[in-house]
Amino acid sequence: FKLDDPNFLSDGCTIPYIFRWLIGCKHTPEYLPASIIHDYILKHPEIVNYDRQLASLILKTALLNEGVKPFKAQLMYLAAELCQWVKNFKNRKWR
Repeated sequence: FKLDDPNFLSDGCTIPYIFRWLIGCKHTPEYLPASIIHDYILKHPEIVNYDRQLASLILKTALLNEGVKPFKAQLMYLAAELCQWVKNFKNRKWR
């Protein structure tokens, strides 16, 4: 795989509007590195051997490394896991 992808785009942290009062804005500076890493992994799942849970753990670790409080990092981890599980249930892209 290539780490340079000219077609890669990230929309920031995908936080539904209804939950922004609890989590914050999707462009919160502490969220951006983790969300960019996670979006890149979602576009290139071979990086983590198609392991959805590993991708979510990387997101959580990156959030914690950026100073996000553990409760929020865990909540965002669980949301990412649920979202990816539902999204990929039918297409079996991830393990």
